Amino acid sequence: MGSLDLTSPSSVDFALGVLGCLNEDKKHPNLAIGLELLERAVKQKDGNACNILGNIYRIGTLVPKDLKKAIEYYRKGAEFKNVQCARMVALMLYNEKEFQNTSFGDFKKAFEQCISLNELSLLYEYGQVMEFVAKDLKKAEE
Repeated sequence: MGSLDLTSPSSVDFALGVLGCLNEDKKHPNLAIGLELLERAVKQKDGNACNILGNIYRIGTLVPKDLKKAIEYYRKGAEFKNVQCARMVALMLYNEKEFQNTSFGDFKKAFEQCISLNELSLLYEYGQVMEFVAKDLKKAEE
């Protein structure tokens, strides 16, 4: 993630948002403030905030688990070139039953976005999708 530029409103919102979400008490007043600040950082195109919010909704400890909301945040983060978010989109589409009816084009886009960001840890899964879903053995072998 690197160092935070505390002169950037996005960085300040992100940092304070994370601090607000550290308490696991769902009724703690800092949680609502933390979520709000992270959301403000997302509006300022902060991919790290997208990743944190995606994790919060995917795991469901601080808020009720919501995989659709989680993947929305991860997709936004991937648009902002956040590698972790791009990876999570591909993994969720590949692994979660809730997304089993996702179009092949969306699968392909998610995996190719990872590759474009040099996130190569999912090449095996991408090969599986190309071989068994697309029936493209040449692309799978690549």
